[in-house]
Amino acid sequence: MHEDFRISDHLDCAVSLNNIGNILTNQGNYKEAYDSHQQALRVRQKILSSEHPDIACSYNNIGDVLHKQGKYKEAHEHHFQALEIREKSLPADHPRIANSLNNIGSVFESQKNYTRAIDYYQRALDIREKVLPPIHPDIAHSFNNIGNILNKQGNYEMRKQYLPENHIDIADSLNSIGLIRQKQQNYAEALELFQQSLKLKEIYLPQDHPSMAINYHNIANILRLQENYTNCLDYYVRAHKIRERYLPPNDTDIADSLYNIGFTYDQLNQPTRALEHLKKAADIYKGLPTEISAFNKIQRHIQRLLTEKSST
Repeated sequence: MHEDFRISDHLDCAVSLNNIGNILTNQGNYKEAYDSHQQALRVRQKILSSEHPDIACSYNNIGDVLHKQGKYKEAHEHHFQALEIREKSLPADHPRIANSLNNIGSVFESQKNYTRAIDYYQRALDIREKVLPPIHPDIAHSFNNIGNILNKQGNYEMRKQYLPENHIDIADSLNSIGLIRQKQQNYAEALELFQQSLKLKEIYLPQDHPSMAINYHNIANILRLQENYTNCLDYYVRAHKIRERYLPPNDTDIADSLYNIGFTYDQLNQPTRALEHLKKAADIYKGLPTEISAFNKIQRHIQRLLTEKSST
């Protein structure tokens, strides 16, 4: 019993080291992340069999860090080790095998070895399409990876062979799921879904397609909720430019864009630019009887900014 407890204790330590390594990786602290993942690997190697999935997990995470450091040869070695273990210990169509194949493809892409990258991306996609729901984000991610490489190669005809005919429907579904996650206040996942939807559209649609404005607007809303106002403004402006091109000048979506831009400028302590956009939004809402509440809301915002300006 005592020995079992100690083994369990050591494995918990490895999990903690692994989690710390992931956090450090996300923070861009790759040296410390590498050290933490190496410690986790050493603990696991002392306790677990050489083909245990947790060993593969450590190899995978170390490979990710090395990839981000630009150490492609070493990254490949670790990802191939993870793949070898997973192929021996997991079913042939397990999603983690697809993840390893995808990671290997990503390193090949960084090395500009696009032929081999597509090969591994395709193998990952084949597994994901077999075992995951059609609108799963990992499937969209695979389509994005393949489409991006074909774009880099200028191979626009071949990309039609790789993208599903309903890829826009998939993008719209990801966007819809993102809205659900937003309502659930799961902002990180919502943002990821909106971005994946956008990437799918970018492969096949022109940059100024009206559908792109929806994604730009949704991404901006999440960034606003996260108080990332600088990046939020960029996406609101992108959405507004597309809406201006395709919509009537008094459309409520244009007024909404102007209000959002004005609000964001206010958060960035740029009251002059905020007032400029808020007044334009108010002018549109003023002519729309059904939008009287929105008009009154903006007028109060404008009045507050004018009062603050006059008192400084």
